[in-house]
Amino acid sequence: MIRERLGGRAFAMLTLLTALLVATTAPAAAAGQSLNWSADTAPQAQTEVDVTKAVHNMAWGQSAEAVRTYEGDDGSLTEVEAEVNTSAQNPYTFHYTEVNHTDYGAFPHDKSDVSAIDAGEWTKDMSGSAGTGTVENVETAPGVEGVRISTSSQSSGDAATFTFSNFSVTSDEDKRFAQAVYNANSADSGVTYELRYVDSDGDYKTVVSNSTAVDGVVTQEQLGNIATEGSGDGTFDDIQQLQIVVSDADASLTFVGLNAEKMSPYDLGDQQKDTDGDGSLETVDIGEDYAGGAVSLRALDTLGSSFSDARIHDLTAPMEFTGELAGSEDVMVERTEDESVESGNYPGYKGTATVYVRLSLPDAYDLAFSGAALTDTQSVNSDRLISVEYAEGVSDTEFGNISDGSWTDVTGSYSGEGSSVTVDDTIQVGQTSVLKYTYKLTPDQFDNIVAQGGSGGSGAMGGLGNNIPLVGGIIATLAAFLKRLS
Repeated sequence: MIRERLGGRAFAMLTLLTALLVATTAPAAAAGQSLNWSADTAPQAQTEVDVTKAVHNMAWGQSAEAVRTYEGDDGSLTEVEAEVNTSAQNPYTFHYTEVNHTDYGAFPHDKSDVSAIDAGEWTKDMSGSAGTGTVENVETAPGVEGVRISTSSQSSGDAATFTFSNFSVTSDEDKRFAQAVYNANSADSGVTYELRYVDSDGDYKTVVSNSTAVDGVVTQEQLGNIATEGSGDGTFDDIQQLQIVVSDADASLTFVGLNAEKMSPYDLGDQQKDTDGDGSLETVDIGEDYAGGAVSLRALDTLGSSFSDARIHDLTAPMEFTGELAGSEDVMVERTEDESVESGNYPGYKGTATVYVRLSLPDAYDLAFSGAALTDTQSVNSDRLISVEYAEGVSDTEFGNISDGSWTDVTGSYSGEGSSVTVDDTIQVGQTSVLKYTYKLTPDQFDNIVAQGGSGGSGAMGGLGNNIPLVGGIIATLAAFLKRLS
């Protein structure tokens, strides 16, 4: 009868409006919502990896937060979506010879156009050797200049002497620190290489006497504490030369820092060590010398103030890429609340929540990664964990569009709340992975898992509440339609 009174087109319109009204007020699963990371049930997945930055400018800052900064491929400063694992014993690792430090090459300070690490300032004396010697300018890292001194074809009894003499220190010579920062790139069996500080009549003090190949050495010795040798009068009166003597075989040495003027050493930073064997870590100053190899510091700000404008190359730190630091588009919560959940499948629970977390390692020229592993800590007890699924290599595909065949069920790896799980230890740069969690939650957990102000809703009230403008429009249109009809 209604159809006959309205006519076909009017009846169709009324049917459509009624259907829309029913659809917008019916109980339904929530739209995607923001995750409340402070909730007890929030996932704790993270990619743990050692990150090596091509360079860290100390002017960017020296805190763990500042270490996230790097230069992007477009030249702009950006941040890694990760945080440094500061619970590691000494998380910041680098070589002292890969630091662009202004003072390394500043000696002699009274001559702006002269540097002890400029190959052109050195002479070589091969009169005591049947071999050959080479002096050349090199870099140990981009912008970290050094002088490489090497010999070849030397044998027992041979000695090559290399000299820098374009300076003069005539006062407080015993109070000065002899400083050298260098790599022993190679050292043949039987070789001895020495660094000598020489006065005007041939007396000298030997600062370095070594026979092994090692990188990243720092030597800082106060000259008054070193025995005097040589052919002079036996008194060390001034400093007029630096000499490098390579004897009995071949060696290749690269010096990035040399100094004969400072009256204080560089502060090389602090480390955490168990010095007394009691199982607890103590903070220990590295001291004036470092025997070589990569150094690991407890914090970058423990380096002295002279490093405040330094650029540290190939700085490595353990980092954790977490969902909380990822972009909002990489995390989503979907909640479902209906009568069947509470009274049927899961008595005592308000509903279920499905949480998606997308993680990846950025593909950037200035970043390198090693030892990457995707790990997780179970955030709910096993009774509340319905499933955990894992998909890798899915790029930025929307969560709802990831194909069923891409998911792998890893629920069996989860054994109890607080347990640790290694989901994937073959993570590669540029690989995007997604973890999908489905939980059944108590009323408090159900309400708390979404962030305040997050989009979407749940159940009948959620469907209505989220569509009030649309519902109001449909009702108004329907009322106007019926009024006109009447």
